[in-house]
Amino acid sequence: MPTVRLFLTALLIPLFLAHPAVPQQARAKAKKPGIVIQIPKDPSLVWMVTVGGRGYDNWAALARVKLPNKTHPSYPKSGKKRGADTWLCHECHGWDYRGKDGAYSSGPNYTGIKGLRAMRGKDPDDVFSEIRSGVHVFPKKLLPDVVAERIALFVSQGQYNPEFVIDTKTGKLLKGNPTNGRPHYQNLCALCHGFDGKFRNLGTAQNPRYVGTIATQNPWAFMHKLRNGQPGQAMVALMSLPFGVLEDLLAYAQKLPQK
Repeated sequence: MPTVRLFLTALLIPLFLAHPAVPQQARAKAKKPGIVIQIPKDPSLVWMVTVGGRGYDNWAALARVKLPNKTHPSYPKSGKKRGADTWLCHECHGWDYRGKDGAYSSGPNYTGIKGLRAMRGKDPDDVFSEIRSGVHVFPKKLLPDVVAERIALFVSQGQYNPEFVIDTKTGKLLKGNPTNGRPHYQNLCALCHGFDGKFRNLGTAQNPRYVGTIATQNPWAFMHKLRNGQPGQAMVALMSLPFGVLEDLLAYAQKLPQK
């Protein structure tokens, strides 16, 4: 898909799509959401997978609903997080999709919950059933079927092998050439983030975070957003580009100012 078309479609929030790869049981029951949206006439599989990737990131922003303030009932008491964030997929399964066996094997994000790698390549219907299982406790009014089925599609067909790109223990980038990544960043990313990555503060006034901050401190999250876009925001999803380009982009982003 051409970059221009990717940019245009990333601006939109697709909540209902018809495609043979998405769960049949969910699609049959799905009701049209009460918001105005637009989708391509010929949605590609990659495009739909990136929608699910944004749902994995923050399904509430994708569905335009408010996360519960209370901690998720299945979130381990031994975990260090509380409140709304515990309802997000990556908070338990990790930005590298490996849960307790990946970057979340220790530290403030440790929960002891397994990752999703075993679900890669599975029938999206089976993944959807897991999302709707009792342990996840996602009522349909909170997480609509039309959003859950996109997440299922991403889990089935959108994962990659982060450990081949980023060292699990140190977060050090194992691949990528910042020189090669520079023109891609300047042409694809700088329009919104600035050439130094500081045009937008992605954190708070008290704790500012910029492109360079996230790329260095959480390269797993950076790569996920690079591939799938930012939920609820007009950010390009670059999954259709060669993976080496994304590795180079991450390498260059790590050279940008963190403060």
